[in-house]
Amino acid sequence: MAKSSNPEHVRRINTAMALIQKHGSLATVARVLVAEYAVSTRQAYRYIQAAQRARKPVPIPEEKAPFTVKLPRGLIGDVHDHAAHSGQTLSEVVDHSNTQRR
Repeated sequence: MAKSSNPEHVRRINTAMALIQKHGSLATVARVLVAEYAVSTRQAYRYIQAAQRARKPVPIPEEKAPFTVKLPRGLIGDVHDHAAHSGQTLSEVVDHSNTQRR
């Protein structure tokens, strides 16, 4: 089975949170998650633990898509250097919404 995307992971945590509020029984919640998402019982309990830590619904991040642009070679080098020195990925460097959160 493929690994779930970050937005899908958050959806599953939020679902676990809602199920905990509805059913109360963690075993019941785990069974529902296993049936609904075709995950292992162990993975279902990981979603439950994440839901318990979160305590309130987690905002679902917008899905990302590849985007190619042509830039001057010097600017490309500057962006790579900045990413390397800041410890960020290229996506993090150019993600405007990411800079808004800081």
